[in-house]
Amino acid sequence: MATATGWSIDYILWKVPYPMLLLMAKDAPRYVSVEEQKKRQYKEMMKKIQKESAVGQDPVAFFQTHISAD
Repeated sequence: MATATGWSIDYILWKVPYPMLLLMAKDAPRYVSVEEQKKRQYKEMMKKIQKESAVGQDPVAFFQTHISAD
């Protein structure tokens, strides 16, 4: 925090409110690696597939989706 703001350690410890430091830490930009992005996308895809497969286990939902509008 001191290197990013240029503030001294003494100033940070005694003059800056702790909630403000927490907000500053949350707002700090961060790097997300390609592997981490792929993991997140995979988890989201698996959640979507699980939700869709849960509908597939219900026979009523299966037939309701396959009834034609004719």
